[in-house]
Amino acid sequence: MTVPGAEVERRLRAAETDIAELRTHTTDITDAVGSLAESVKVLTKRSSRPTGGGGSEAEPTAWALRATDDDWAALADWVDGLLTTYELSECVAPCWPSHGGVVEELAALRSAWRAAAAKSAEEDDDAMSFWHDRALYPTITRIMSTFYPINGCRNGHRTSETVRPTDRRTIALANPSKGCPSWPSR
Repeated sequence: MTVPGAEVERRLRAAETDIAELRTHTTDITDAVGSLAESVKVLTKRSSRPTGGGGSEAEPTAWALRATDDDWAALADWVDGLLTTYELSECVAPCWPSHGGVVEELAALRSAWRAAAAKSAEEDDDAMSFWHDRALYPTITRIMSTFYPINGCRNGHRTSETVRPTDRRTIALANPSKGCPSWPSR
């Protein structure tokens, strides 16, 4: 049985349309696989962090203890830019990396800034205004207060006092489950 020329043309156009649709679907699938691969990479990185106490959830770790050399460089660059942009060089001494609490404050401030900047880029909102009001100025105020010994570093770095460890013998005395008189009963 011979197929007439018009029928061959119709089948050829239908095949070309099917091929074009397959190409579109293939591109969509390739994009989805790339997105999934990126998600797997992020989740793998998170799950490879050590867990505390044998549990499935990782024990929180200070930024300074988990930061890579690149993380430190990025934070230093960001802090330098922050101090320049907001003219805050008198507020944060250049030895800030030697002061653990200040490092954690600035790392958290940068993290909040990144989240606010990303949100503001996605939608027209007040995330950056909120960051200035609720993150930037309170953080700088804490760093400048006597709460951190960095304020004694205006003329060069000074080391902090030796930390006095917790007196572990007092824990049993203060434990509310043991009937500690310092805690009101329920």
